[in-house]
Amino acid sequence: MTEAKSSSNPPAEDILAGMECVVLPPRPGAIVSDRPPVEIFLGTEPAQYRANRVFAYSIEQARDPGREVRIHVMSELSGFDRRAWTTGFTNYRFAIPALCGNRGRAIYNDEDQIYLTDPGVLFDHALGDAAHLSISDTESSVMLIDCEKMAPVWTLEESQNGWKRSLLKKASKATGLRGDLAPGWNARDEEFVPGQSHLLHYTTLHTQPWRPFPERFVYQRGSYTQIWHDLERKAIAEGFEFFTQDAPSLGFQRRLETLRNLPISEMGSGIGVSESVADAVDTLTRRTKSRTLVELAPDVRGDDEQRPGRFGLDSERRVGLLEWLGKLSAGESSGSDSDEFFDAVLCVDGLEDLPTWDIPWIVESLFARARKFVAVAVRCPESTPRRRFLLPPQGTVHTPDWWRSHFEAAALRHPDVSWELVTTRGRSFDSERMLARQGGPRPDPTPPRVWTLSDGAPGNDRQVTALANELGWPSETIRPPLGALAALPFLSRGAHLRTLQKGTRAMETLRAPWPDLLIVAGRATAPVARWIREQARGRTQVVALGSKTATPASEVDLAVTARSATLFPHPNRVEVDRPLVPANPEAGASAGRWHSRLAKIKGPRIALLLGSGTQRLGLDGAAAESLGRLVADSAEGLGGAVIVSASRHTNRAVFEGCLRGVGRAAFVYHETADQRAEERAWPAVLEAADVFVMAGLGETTLAEICMTGRPVFLSPHLRVIPSLAERVRDGLMEAIVARAEARPENDRGTTRPQEGLELICARLIAQGWVRPRKDAEALRGRLVRAGHARLLRAPIRAGDLEGFAGPLESEIKRVADAIRSKLGMPVSKESRDDETHDL
Repeated sequence: MTEAKSSSNPPAEDILAGMECVVLPPRPGAIVSDRPPVEIFLGTEPAQYRANRVFAYSIEQARDPGREVRIHVMSELSGFDRRAWTTGFTNYRFAIPALCGNRGRAIYNDEDQIYLTDPGVLFDHALGDAAHLSISDTESSVMLIDCEKMAPVWTLEESQNGWKRSLLKKASKATGLRGDLAPGWNARDEEFVPGQSHLLHYTTLHTQPWRPFPERFVYQRGSYTQIWHDLERKAIAEGFEFFTQDAPSLGFQRRLETLRNLPISEMGSGIGVSESVADAVDTLTRRTKSRTLVELAPDVRGDDEQRPGRFGLDSERRVGLLEWLGKLSAGESSGSDSDEFFDAVLCVDGLEDLPTWDIPWIVESLFARARKFVAVAVRCPESTPRRRFLLPPQGTVHTPDWWRSHFEAAALRHPDVSWELVTTRGRSFDSERMLARQGGPRPDPTPPRVWTLSDGAPGNDRQVTALANELGWPSETIRPPLGALAALPFLSRGAHLRTLQKGTRAMETLRAPWPDLLIVAGRATAPVARWIREQARGRTQVVALGSKTATPASEVDLAVTARSATLFPHPNRVEVDRPLVPANPEAGASAGRWHSRLAKIKGPRIALLLGSGTQRLGLDGAAAESLGRLVADSAEGLGGAVIVSASRHTNRAVFEGCLRGVGRAAFVYHETADQRAEERAWPAVLEAADVFVMAGLGETTLAEICMTGRPVFLSPHLRVIPSLAERVRDGLMEAIVARAEARPENDRGTTRPQEGLELICARLIAQGWVRPRKDAEALRGRLVRAGHARLLRAPIRAGDLEGFAGPLESEIKRVADAIRSKLGMPVSKESRDDETHDL
């Protein structure tokens, strides 16, 4: 809470007594050091829990195992006027001398840092004549402080009410008080040198890997973020938490003491807050065949048992949550008594009122006592917090994603426990406000219910079908007809059915029961998928294929986009190098009239493929005619025949030019927009061709032909002079992207927080109003460099058909395993080993 200057502000002793302190004692078996404990004061706030855990874990990994480290948590301290602070902890650092009793030394750290060297080395660093060390007069995020020397300079009163700039100026190098700290002890973003820097500081707010302020920034790629993610993954796997059941926060201890003074009372069930919550618990209980359940109620004392229980249970028990956790913390439970473990652990209504710092270990405790599933229902704020006038930004806590991150972390340590988290906005558990999230193993062996949804474009149809086939679960194709409004570019925004024809029989399929999984591709069908996701209240996992379908990434569960789309990173995003096609794309090709016709053509059969994007490659009628002659000469030299296959998007002039150049073709096929999938000749062409020549930028087609392992040749990219309109459009797009990715510096020499025009441009891209120009040549170039394809510059001869790199590897298995993991189904060992868990 913000407090203005007051003569009644608490003294330093009281502030210190109210601060949390995380102690890392000497490890068991280590030789105990005779050096004093390393005192670290950490500037932070509750929204930064993930950063705090990784900060402390990095110290645990790097420290002298025999020396104690104390991390004093400087968060939401009383008596400080926080108006106009940049962060919620800006001036706390200047109170450290007073908090230390004006003696000894201390290290100050911001929460956005990790240690790679023992902080004891910094703590023992010689100060010389200086009173404190830092890397510059304006950079105080890492400091070694002589508290006795700095006591008269940085007083408690000034830290509570003064300005950061003036306090730093009072202790600048010019005053003789500041000494230089080696840059390696505060290596900021790109300054970090692997193997040399002692501390990595993720100072750029909108590239921080734990994404603490999603309501404020559009997060972009940062430097060395994988180091942070690797540390978090290891910390979660080892069960390392900032606070634990054995060492809870002071707030939890005070809450528990208050509770112990309350009388034991009869407990009612919290399930009645919502019929939907009760139905979810009933469904989970029956699907997991649970026989025993414990319902934990916060802020209540008591222990009631009912035999038999509801939902077909053998027994149902209701216990006060804090009372139960307090007994576990005090060691009053044996930890092995079967009465302390239950098939199902349930907590409805009230968990959100417990101390924020303790939520991670409390959630962990629920999982630790469950054999089959954990179900929790919590209330979230009505809206995400916004920065208040002259006050530091408020961290994002108690949102659905914040809660989910803690459940996902606990689930990694308890892979055999299923879980369901139900959140609601505001105080009411109305179905309209509720959102459900699930995780862990699928509660029963039945396969998920799958729908596929596409706009009918062949490339989109092939991708959703290929992914559904790879998953191997029964699926239902949903194809409601698109209406006239579907062509409007910005009608793909939001969640609605306005792109569909109304009153059609196909519309009747869009109703409950909703699927467990919805695979969607196509800009016009994207709002329909989001509408289904909303109707299902989060119980349908939406997998969106392609950048137009999957933007914004926050509105789907898995956004599968191409790297060439150059979109911003997001926890829901999976980037692929090429479209999703099966490992054996010609398998299951049509055995109808196209197959029999092509089989009669004597080989080798050279397939000239014409698709979209030919104009961007510089192909006009004359250039296409030259390409056709080149293919015809190749067929003549090889003693083969030419097959011409054109997509519905092929430019008419290019198609006719190619035919003129080829002259006599053994087979000519031009797909039309109204052609049904079973009438398309492409599967048969893909199976019959011995050599492929592709003119176009269709990435799905390019991936399919390269995965056959047969020779692939690409038409060269000719020089194109764009029109004035194209130059204006491309220039505007490039300017928006450049501004969104700009990194203007502040007076500390670091990137300032994303704001103003940079933030506006970044939001335009993240929300899909502006799309960066796709690097259409990127995939072609990678395939040529890797030897899967070659550029066609002269007639093909027999020797030119040798030396290709072989079949291109499909990425569909990796995406399918990501989906299986989301739905609690088994994945391959390779996928488990490759997971990075960006929670």
